[in-house]
Amino acid sequence: MMPPKPLPVPRPPTSRQATQSGASLFSQCAMRHVFRDNKTFNEIFRRWHRLFRQLYEHD
Repeated sequence: MMPPKPLPVPRPPTSRQATQSGASLFSQCAMRHVFRDNKTFNEIFRRWHRLFRQLYEHD
């Protein structure tokens, strides 16, 4: 089975609308990964959460 393609890096949201659309996009991508790769949502959520933490929490 081919590994999933790297996803485009999401940009920090500039408004509430951007945050909502980002959450919607995340849900769609997550569900697509769940059904394609047969992984649990938790695994995908942890991967995304780690990515977003790196992007939004600057030390």
